[in-house]
Amino acid sequence: MRRIGRTIFTMFVASWFTLADYMPVIAADTVAKPTVSEEVRKMNEEGLVLLASKNYHAAHAIFSEVVTKDEDNARARNALGIVFVAYGGQAKREGRVTGAVEWYDKAIAQHKLNLADNPDNFASNLNLGIAYCQKAIAQRNRGGLEAAIPHFDAALKIDSDHEKAQGWRTYIRKKTGK
Repeated sequence: MRRIGRTIFTMFVASWFTLADYMPVIAADTVAKPTVSEEVRKMNEEGLVLLASKNYHAAHAIFSEVVTKDEDNARARNALGIVFVAYGGQAKREGRVTGAVEWYDKAIAQHKLNLADNPDNFASNLNLGIAYCQKAIAQRNRGGLEAAIPHFDAALKIDSDHEKAQGWRTYIRKKTGK
């Protein structure tokens, strides 16, 4: 029994770190406020496990419920934004550009809410930049990439060595010259 539990834990940790290479960031600066109930905290944790395993529909349901119970929950709003970008990507792969753009707009709205409360939120700046880029790519609109620049710059100001932020910023520079 002990060996099975250790194996399952090892598989989970290994899958989490593998996903970290391409999954947007849910950083410590999006931690829920200390006044959040234990129920909401547990729901957030469950949602993060579902998000890490790419079970977007179940994560969407949980994080939507968290935001209903605690509308200022930055972690849940950030996670919803990530789910919406995933939905947008699926729509884009299916050739539904209008649907993709609608999902990206929903992601953008979630990250903007977080930044209204905390403009120095690393995860929301990074993920907002990613949502803007994905939207511009779906629309084949190079000019739309420019909306992401201040958010990647803000993220890099907080963590100048963050590879994902550096990679996206380099991509924009190559595509727009800015």
